[in-house]
Amino acid sequence: MNISDINVPGNYPYGGVTDLWSVDFIAVSDKCSQCGVCAEGCPVGAIDSENSNLIDEEKCITCCACIKNCPQNARTMKTGLVKDAAMRLNKLYKERKEPVFFF
Repeated sequence: MNISDINVPGNYPYGGVTDLWSVDFIAVSDKCSQCGVCAEGCPVGAIDSENSNLIDEEKCITCCACIKNCPQNARTMKTGLVKDAAMRLNKLYKERKEPVFFF
């Protein structure tokens, strides 16, 4: 039996996109020196290493590692998005979901 043959409850693919916000949530200021630290720190390689203003929307998982790792503090979250994400989180996860055990 292969792992792929095992059928478990839930939606496949597991841990998919939550759609908290679109990828167009990062503001890059004039402080950006194109040093590439954000591209190196991106866990999915979504930021172009030659032009760090370019983000591959198909790859980006909105983890904000680029914002955290920017040595110039040139990357920030666009205004209003934190509040918008909080409202979406509240709506999506308002009710507790009981764990499902299987073995």
